[in-house]
Amino acid sequence: MENAGIIMWQDMVLMIVGFLFGIFLLPMLYGAAHGKPVSIITAFTTSFGLFITAYTYLSLDLVLAMSSSIFSGTIWFFIGFWSAKHEWS
Repeated sequence: MENAGIIMWQDMVLMIVGFLFGIFLLPMLYGAAHGKPVSIITAFTTSFGLFITAYTYLSLDLVLAMSSSIFSGTIWFFIGFWSAKHEWS
């Protein structure tokens, strides 16, 4: 925790880009929830990778970037969930 209380510009940039990626996924989430599934493997592995990335950001004290990775990872998880639900029913 070297930079306690200081927000680095890299943290801000990674957060903005990460949240934009998550927002751009919302139409895909809507489609998956309404019967247009995507690859389950792609969705769950991307989700898992983003959660690992979030942990890595946390270890670097990039808390804002971590939050955006959790946001995008959660959206990918629900895309996988809805895709699996429609594929297996």
